[in-house]
Amino acid sequence: MAKLLKDQISKELVANVAAKFLEEYPKFNVSEYEKEVLTNWESLELKARIMRMAVSLNSRLPNNYLDSLKIIENVSPHIKGGLEHLFIPEYISLFGLNYFDESMQALAKVTEGSSSEFAVRPFIEKDQQKAFNYLLKWTKNDNEHIRRLASEGCRPLLPWASKLVNLVENPAPIFKILENLKEDKSKYVQKSVANNINDISKHHPELIYELCKKWGSKNKTRFWILKHGLRTLLKRGDEKALKFIGVNPNVQINIANLQISEKSYSIGSAIHFDFIAVLQGDANQPVRMEYAVDYVKSNRKRSNKVFQIGTKNMVSGKKLHIRKKHSLKNMTTRKHCAGTHTLNIIANGKPCAAIDFELTN
Repeated sequence: MAKLLKDQISKELVANVAAKFLEEYPKFNVSEYEKEVLTNWESLELKARIMRMAVSLNSRLPNNYLDSLKIIENVSPHIKGGLEHLFIPEYISLFGLNYFDESMQALAKVTEGSSSEFAVRPFIEKDQQKAFNYLLKWTKNDNEHIRRLASEGCRPLLPWASKLVNLVENPAPIFKILENLKEDKSKYVQKSVANNINDISKHHPELIYELCKKWGSKNKTRFWILKHGLRTLLKRGDEKALKFIGVNPNVQINIANLQISEKSYSIGSAIHFDFIAVLQGDANQPVRMEYAVDYVKSNRKRSNKVFQIGTKNMVSGKKLHIRKKHSLKNMTTRKHCAGTHTLNIIANGKPCAAIDFELTN
């Protein structure tokens, strides 16, 4: 069985964290910290474990927040990166809101350890204009982690985080951030800019159409960012998005011989399927190919998820044979349920063929 994400926040990590704080702050009470953090530990999920580690620090560090912040900054480089480090920015977001400038500066310092993208959001909610002054400054930083924080932190719909309601309703301030990062050399930053665009597109597609016109399609970096940022609109078969990436949404595509390897699969296995696509008409065309799975949920309702096959340069009248494999393993973000599922083939945003299969426990 795959290791759960929450198990990365382990008892061993808690002991190591306590030891690092003791080295930096000799008054740190290791035994009390470990006892408080590890109470009912197995019942705590990932975010609860991160929160517990951060909250339990507060009573064992100096009463003066700025003194505690200095200790936090000094310990940060000595904690393993990734999920294990997230309690560091979490501490700052929980206890540093009344020390806005010092805390924002600290979030930039510690973001390389994991990411301060979650922790910066309460500061945006507290004083959006002041926070964006920092974000804009960060877009010019030499460190790619800090530049990414400028974009990722202000995403209106950041996964695992609460919505930034003001920015969902009016994302205008974000565009200054995106503008500064539109040709960033770091793919890490480019992906964040694209993700931000994708968030905005869900409520304000017209603003993203305007951005596409402004940035154009000739610059390789900008085009990659925009294409990745248009993915939700593309999955919806949005005609303006399809045209921007060079796809004609009105061409005729015929899908034939859709086949799956079996009619019934067990959870944890994989489905193999193949089909033939034929472009109709006189002109050769690029065609965006996708497939979707209608998953059965625990409440017996269905949930549709679209997966990309790729953009294929098709020759009119010539058969294109496509084979794919799709995993049916349970993941942190998707749990499979037994029942009748449907596999759909999509060309240029339009469903073209479908086939059912059974999933069993």
